[in-house]
Amino acid sequence: MYIVSNVPPAFNKNNQLNVYGGLAVAVIDSIPEDGAVWAGIVTDPNDNKTSYDAVHRVERLPIVVEDKPQYLLHYGMWCKGKVYAAFHNLMEYAGLVGDRFSEDAVKTEEYYKAHVHTIDDFGKKLAKEIHRRDTIAGAKEPIMVHDYQLIELAESLRKHGLKDRTIGIFLHVPFPEPENFWLLPHADEVLDAYLEHDMISFQDEEYSQKNFLNVVREYYPNAQYDAAAQTLHVNGRSIAVKSFAASINPADTLEDAKNAENHPAVQDILSRAGDRKIIFSAQRFDIIKGIPQALAAVEQLLDEKPELAKDTYFVFCCQGTKYDGLRCYDEYQQESLDIIQRINDKHPGTFELVNGLPREAVLGLMRHTDVMYVPTIIEGQNLVVKEFIIAKEDGAKPGVALLSTGCAAYQGLKDTGGVFIHNPSDVADQKACLERALTMAVPEQEKILKAQQEAIHAWTSLDYGRGLTDALHQSGGLKGTAPGYVPPAADGPSKLDHI
Repeated sequence: MYIVSNVPPAFNKNNQLNVYGGLAVAVIDSIPEDGAVWAGIVTDPNDNKTSYDAVHRVERLPIVVEDKPQYLLHYGMWCKGKVYAAFHNLMEYAGLVGDRFSEDAVKTEEYYKAHVHTIDDFGKKLAKEIHRRDTIAGAKEPIMVHDYQLIELAESLRKHGLKDRTIGIFLHVPFPEPENFWLLPHADEVLDAYLEHDMISFQDEEYSQKNFLNVVREYYPNAQYDAAAQTLHVNGRSIAVKSFAASINPADTLEDAKNAENHPAVQDILSRAGDRKIIFSAQRFDIIKGIPQALAAVEQLLDEKPELAKDTYFVFCCQGTKYDGLRCYDEYQQESLDIIQRINDKHPGTFELVNGLPREAVLGLMRHTDVMYVPTIIEGQNLVVKEFIIAKEDGAKPGVALLSTGCAAYQGLKDTGGVFIHNPSDVADQKACLERALTMAVPEQEKILKAQQEAIHAWTSLDYGRGLTDALHQSGGLKGTAPGYVPPAADGPSKLDHI
């Protein structure tokens, strides 16, 4: 099997896969027994050597795209600046709705052309490499594409000779509401490129998959979706459309957390916290994360109940995020830092900003944490909250996962009785949920944790990985037109209908 992401996986100095971050944690257990080749884009011509990790059965395949300026426009300005914001329904950051981050149409078109150029260059080179390997191995392995940056890759691969290859895609971010999808320039072309896949898969059925199907029905009114078979019939093709919640490996997560609970960085934080309760938030300065609202909730809570400043220690582990040319990220981060400064001025010694912790230290600190604060506005699966819940097993102190309903992980945990932020944009709602989490009795914490741990054990990264891989192989049999399928009218919809 081929796994493809925007960049290839990171290998450490021991030539082994670095399993950290949402994508790697989610994807690792989708690697089949006979292994996989994991390809991605690199812009450094010296980074053209393959590497093989025998433990994880994965080969790293870097594909060099020489035009770095075009790549930077593809990734930073189009993918991150337009698609990422739009797919999260954060149109104020997409620069498309006449707000303070708006850009003229000429620049936006330049970004899109750079994106198309980069993806086609990547697709052409990857297709050539796959053809070469086919000749050697005598087998035509399926291709599993990951995430929003590569929606158009299947179209390019087919153009460059892989017409009969089974290609699937998994979207790690949400799929937007139709009205926001159609605001994206070239939305019709993005949709048609999406429909070049044999399998299209999402984090959740209730939101992302539903939005996608609604978009397809709006543009192709005669499209049919067979919910029982999870198959979409459109444009004379049959496409598997499924949802799989990305997850974690509980046994590995717990072992890593237990091994790291005495990590030096963890002990340093614990020494500063003393006997106070610890609120821990581990994320990056990203427009989807709801950080300014979360920090404002912390500030208001401390202002209104200063006694909490004596009993509580806030640890925000936030990595900086910067994309050249995207002012919204700079302003977002600065807004967050300004609130942190106010908190520290008014309540010194209560709040600690950590610019980064090793993954093992994050897991170790979770064993000692009272409240894990995950206040995202909207996002796909947040695996950090699942790691926290599992890290609380086997003798760790109890704690509360404070999670926003805007996170897809909420779908698997919503029936556990946990504390959930229903309006992450409402600072007062966040503050109330934070106070409830801090004052929850230990027996209730233990009851909720047990229910949440059972939910995670019932659907692990192994279930996700096997389900995704099996569905990809099965979707290869859907090629062609299903019996009883009624094709769209010959003239089709106007491409101006929704633009």
